[in-house]
Amino acid sequence: MMLRLARQLHWWIVLSKRWWSACLVYQRVGSSCDRWPARKVRKIQKICRKPVESGDGRPRLVPSFLMSGKLFLYAAKSRNIMSTHATTVSSTLPPRPQLDAQWIIDHLVDRDQFCPCPHPSRDPQAWIARAQTTGKCYVDWADENLDYEYPPIKASQLMAYGRSANRVAMEKPYFERRYALQNFVMAECLTGLTGKYMDQIIDGIWAICEEAYWCFPPHMGASAENLLPDLDDPILDLFAGQTGQQMAWIVWLIGDQLDAVSPEIVKQIKRKTRFFVLDAILNHPRHWLGLDADHVMNNWTPWICSTWLSAVWMFEDDVAKRDKAIEWICKALNIFIKQQPDDGGCDEGVMYWGQAGAALYESLDHLGGIVGQDHALFMDHPLLANLAHYPQVMHVKDAEFVCFADGRAIAKSMPGYWISKWATDLNDASMQAFGDQQSRMQLSSPRPHHTNFYRLIQRPFLEAKLLDQEPLKLTGKLDDYLPNIEVVTMRSTEELGQGWHVSAKGGHNAESHNHNDVGQVVVYHNGHPLLIDLGVETYSGKTFSAQRYDIFTMQSQWHNLPSFGDAVQLPGRKYAAKALKQEVNDGCTTFTLDIADAYDPKATLQSYLRKVKLDRNSDRVTVTDRWQCAELQPMTLSLISLSQVKVEGQKLTLTPVNLPDDRTSAAATITIEKAVIERIQVEEKEITDPIMQGSWGNMAYRTLVTFPASTRGELQMVVDHL
Repeated sequence: MMLRLARQLHWWIVLSKRWWSACLVYQRVGSSCDRWPARKVRKIQKICRKPVESGDGRPRLVPSFLMSGKLFLYAAKSRNIMSTHATTVSSTLPPRPQLDAQWIIDHLVDRDQFCPCPHPSRDPQAWIARAQTTGKCYVDWADENLDYEYPPIKASQLMAYGRSANRVAMEKPYFERRYALQNFVMAECLTGLTGKYMDQIIDGIWAICEEAYWCFPPHMGASAENLLPDLDDPILDLFAGQTGQQMAWIVWLIGDQLDAVSPEIVKQIKRKTRFFVLDAILNHPRHWLGLDADHVMNNWTPWICSTWLSAVWMFEDDVAKRDKAIEWICKALNIFIKQQPDDGGCDEGVMYWGQAGAALYESLDHLGGIVGQDHALFMDHPLLANLAHYPQVMHVKDAEFVCFADGRAIAKSMPGYWISKWATDLNDASMQAFGDQQSRMQLSSPRPHHTNFYRLIQRPFLEAKLLDQEPLKLTGKLDDYLPNIEVVTMRSTEELGQGWHVSAKGGHNAESHNHNDVGQVVVYHNGHPLLIDLGVETYSGKTFSAQRYDIFTMQSQWHNLPSFGDAVQLPGRKYAAKALKQEVNDGCTTFTLDIADAYDPKATLQSYLRKVKLDRNSDRVTVTDRWQCAELQPMTLSLISLSQVKVEGQKLTLTPVNLPDDRTSAAATITIEKAVIERIQVEEKEITDPIMQGSWGNMAYRTLVTFPASTRGELQMVVDHL
């Protein structure tokens, strides 16, 4: 008996060591996305002596008696910033709608019955009629680029990420190829399938099909030790899926014309899409499918499901595989829907909404189409309306948005035509006006960023109505509050770009695409930025790694927030706001919260109450802070602006500067009251990143207002326009 127990203990220790070794293998990769290289997967498989996919189709990497298959799920719970903590949502909405995969499978129409837009062979005049209006940008681009050469993608560009964390080296030619191809295809359809652009189209298809990998290096675990991908183990990531979708609808649009040149072209498309998309995901399920019930879904789930669905619908002839894919897509989307907050907020920020909420709508629209409906599924549920309205809540004016999280202030690629389509399904006039406004600003642009081709082929037809109608009046609500993601917006008037626009957030520091910014306040006046959120730089190897918070834009001291010596906000779910409250009365809106728990414990904060107030009667914004510490602490308040700052006693005068796109920053004064100030310093911060320059220009200013060491303090920041 003792001998048997000793042997069991021995094997328990051995297996435990192997399990922890497997965990450490993954931890060295350090990703919240899907970067598990094949060689490491095989190593873990060898350690655990269990295949990735067991007989029931569920991913397992360790013996069930040891960890119930949780090692793979552990991998999804990376240490990275893309939130892996499920926030409990107390729902006040009806039960969440859920997709019934079997019902969808039973009601599928024939493949040729689903037409998301007019087919260029069967209805060429529908396309030709758009060639000089909403499709003109594509024809003009194609005519100007008849001698276009698709840029090569070199091995050294693939290796750049592992060597120096450079994502752009590979991304630039990768996207250029796909943008050029989509523009040539659109132009060919718009000009009546004359064959004028066919060679350029075939060159693009062939170049993309010759690529060794459709997945991005950051998503496949590229590192100094693993510079190139395992060619036998493709990963279905965001852009592999998007490429598969592009190929699927190209075949739908011009497959007959390609076959007339050579049947090998479509054969190659189908062969590569099967390898990189269809079989890749069925052979190796990924975290964004919802393998772990505790894992929070983000944009990866609807983004990939929407593109994967196109490839499945167009190319999967094996009924069993098709049905399995539809089941997995429905299951993943159901989990995503369940996890969405009642208020429809997207804690990833406005930039990702186009591939989060908007991609969910794309999936529901596509699913509705393939079961014979003329509208997206679930449009009668209030959650879908709330998800649709999120970008309007964050809208300042024109193409400018409040850019919490990994956002950009200028969102020139907001999918206006897709918003308008969603608004039509919802019968929502306000959303329709917003979508139409965004579309009008993009009519001359053939290359919206990260465009899903399923949407793009509908664009000329969805935007056609803009030519025959006067612009709808677009307004904003005086007050918006998203209590689940803890974001508030206050406006002086419903007229966008007039008066004050104030946004503030609570939340926590494990949000998806997190910045340590609990308590952040952003202020605009007449549409001009005053106190800003810098947003995000060009992604690099640091962005989605343990070094994320080495990047200055992620740090609380580069937001409009306090610091206590070297004690700043820390990343993690427990670093959060509490005691949030919004009040609206007598022409005033206030938002109050306590941000003490967001800080490093060495700040010894017991409370930090921030009250943000917009007084429409006095036409003024005030921010009142009261704090208490257990020990003496110096406090420094950071204020980030683009306007130049002149200090006069406790008064700051902000002078406007010119910004990109013929914009200017705001003119205002900020007076610090109810406090004794030790000193005020103004630092210049040169902006060198091209993405940030596109929003903010070349210079930002950080004003540091330092208060004497104390255990408690109070200040009132009074903001007046000039």
